[in-house]
Amino acid sequence: MKNILIAYDLNKTGQAYDSLIQAYDSLIQAIESYKYYGEIQRSVWYIKTNQTATAVKDYLSLFIDKNDSLFVCEMIDCDWFGIYPNVVKYIQDNW
Repeated sequence: MKNILIAYDLNKTGQAYDSLIQAYDSLIQAIESYKYYGEIQRSVWYIKTNQTATAVKDYLSLFIDKNDSLFVCEMIDCDWFGIYPNVVKYIQDNW
């Protein structure tokens, strides 16, 4: 299985707060549809999957607008500072 990093920005200029929250909820639900996932930071997630980074990007792009940005990559090594302890444990347990 692959260790995948996901980072995104939803650029909802001129839209109401409720609309922005709804957009985030849709994308987060899509990320959480993977069996193994963890929120590293706001807008940065870790998943473990058999899919390629391109396949993950293609799937998640269904839940964002054309003016949003999405970065997906396969990680082979990582380190951290100041990350939530439960996320550190999750990554260590699932890497």
